[in-house]
Amino acid sequence: VKSKMKIETDTYESIGKNYENAISWMKTIGVKISSGRTQHYLKVMNYWRDNYRSASDSVAKGIFPDFVSTASEIDSFIKIYKAFKAEPIEKLTSIEAKLQKGVNGPLNAEDENPNTSEARNYIFEALVAAKIS
Repeated sequence: VKSKMKIETDTYESIGKNYENAISWMKTIGVKISSGRTQHYLKVMNYWRDNYRSASDSVAKGIFPDFVSTASEIDSFIKIYKAFKAEPIEKLTSIEAKLQKGVNGPLNAEDENPNTSEARNYIFEALVAAKIS
C-alpha cells in the first residue's frame, strides 16, 4: 500500500501575515529594517495577496518573476521567525546579528555576485540554526 504524501499548502493571506509577523519580531529583537529587500518583499506580497484574483493576465505575467523570488526569500525569514519567536530576546544576540546582516543585499538571488552574497549567507546560517533548534 502506497502512502500518500501530504503537500503543505498555505494561502497568500497567511504567508503575508506570517511575513509581517516575522518583520515585526525582527524589529522587536533589535534588527533595523531599512527600505531594502525585506520591505520590497512585503510590498510585492501585499500587492499580490490583495490583487491575485482580479489581476489581468498581463499584470500576473509581469509580477510573476518578482513574486516567485519574493515567495522564496520570505520563506526563510518566516522559518527563522517561527523557530525563535518564543525565545527570550537576550538569547538571540547571534540570530539578531545574522538577521541584521541578512536584511541587506540584492533583491533577487540571481543578481548576486561574490561581493554581494554575504547577506544571504547570513540568512542561510540563521535558517540552519532554526532547523536544528
